[in-house]
Amino acid sequence: MLWGTKNFVSRFTTVTLNGNTQKVAMRFTATVNDSVTFVYFVISAVNGSPGNIKVSIQENSNGVPSGTDLTSVTVAPSAGYNSYDITNYKFTSGQCYHIVIQPVSGFDGSNYITILYADGITTGGV
Repeated sequence: MLWGTKNFVSRFTTVTLNGNTQKVAMRFTATVNDSVTFVYFVISAVNGSPGNIKVSIQENSNGVPSGTDLTSVTVAPSAGYNSYDITNYKFTSGQCYHIVIQPVSGFDGSNYITILYADGITTGGV
């Protein structure tokens, strides 16, 4: 699978959100001053009837999300490749950010989602 222009994903793993207080965050560093208009990720499974999820972008605070949304969207989760429009936010090059996914309500042991993410990225690919 192609990742960027010279990198590829060598391994995938999953994380399950099955409680209303759980969150998952993916950290990245902006390489250019540019705006984001959507967030893209894979939900590999939706079990039961979980409620909505909030997808937000937060600044970095000592290696973890700051807890303050710079921009966000609340949506119903669906299995597959998901692209969610998000209010335009301009990144600053060199700044670290987090994409945070969290349940709004209705998540428990029977109503949950599983998110797929890259666990190993190898440089020098095709």
